[in-house]
Amino acid sequence: MRVFLGHTFTARRREIAEAITAIPGTEVAAFDPKGQPVAPGVRPVTFPLPPAPEIERAEVREFAGKVAQAEAAARAALELRRDGFTPDVICGDANTADTLYLKDVWPDARLLVSIDRLWRPESVRGGDEGSSDAERWALRTRNAIRLLALDAADASVTTSQWQRDRLPASYREGVAVVPEGVDTEAFRPDSQARFKLSRGGTLQDGDEVISFSSRILEEARGYGTFVRALPEVLRARPQARVVIAGMFAGTAKTPSADPTWRSVMGQLDPARVEFVGRIPAGQRTRLLQVSAVSVYLTDPAPLTPILFEAMASGCTIVASDVASVREVIEHGRTGVLGSFDRPQALADMLVAVLANADQTRAMRAAARDLTVSRYDVRGCVVPQYLNLIKGLR
Repeated sequence: MRVFLGHTFTARRREIAEAITAIPGTEVAAFDPKGQPVAPGVRPVTFPLPPAPEIERAEVREFAGKVAQAEAAARAALELRRDGFTPDVICGDANTADTLYLKDVWPDARLLVSIDRLWRPESVRGGDEGSSDAERWALRTRNAIRLLALDAADASVTTSQWQRDRLPASYREGVAVVPEGVDTEAFRPDSQARFKLSRGGTLQDGDEVISFSSRILEEARGYGTFVRALPEVLRARPQARVVIAGMFAGTAKTPSADPTWRSVMGQLDPARVEFVGRIPAGQRTRLLQVSAVSVYLTDPAPLTPILFEAMASGCTIVASDVASVREVIEHGRTGVLGSFDRPQALADMLVAVLANADQTRAMRAAARDLTVSRYDVRGCVVPQYLNLIKGLR
């Protein structure tokens, strides 16, 4: 069996590549912008990224840029075909474009694409009528590459039932659901873990540590709700410490430049709240291992890895009560669910969780057990991808 992997085919591309190459008689090639093999034994394929087109409208510029990228990728695939490589299965990402034209290069290959979401123009609300209309049209345009990819695909996969249900009915039936998962060996409870603070001092297991992690600290990920809940939490729990990981949205570069933080900073002891920016995986692991509570707030959206990492690390999860989260977190059993946009309600939940650490021990264990049994990357997630790929041959 020969398999070709696009550059962004799921967050688990490396583990999938490792599993395929371990099967006797298989051969794997993969796009990589730096020409590095995604895993040992994988043939790297690179192509020059075209310059960004000079087009004023962002959605049109994005579409034109992805078409140019798809053409460059297809030319690299033609070279690979001339070298004698013809895959049985191509795995690509509907959200990018590097595999968009590859079925034209290898017509007999089967194409599996991952899809995270389609933008929903009808979700645009507020503003004056003209601006709302323009936003809706822009979102519909941004869907174009994704829809072209789904149209070319022989099979598709997404990471949650919520995402699958939001796809057009004409595509939904053929979409498999495979969760993103987590490395439960890397993210696991460790009573000896320590997390060093920049101002001095160390946090450890057993401390009242509340962590909030997001790639971008923005309203869509609940950052504003979380920050506004902190004054009440820290008043009620004098021993609590807070660690916030992520980069600020917009122009804010530091906490003092962030308007949300400025609105509450006068009510907080800065020695009890630590902003650590974006941290590498090793530090993120230690942060979660010392966290009594991990806060995961989001509007209805695809789930991010931090939720699974926190569950696997043995944190008590306090999360938004939205459909995508409810697929993973059962209120009262594997976490605590509440309102996404009510700071006082969030503060009450956090205070209650910290005050009842003994009662949440079973909840933390249940969350860990769930990640091991259903979301472990190598034990659960990769085998499902292998079955999808083998089923397309």
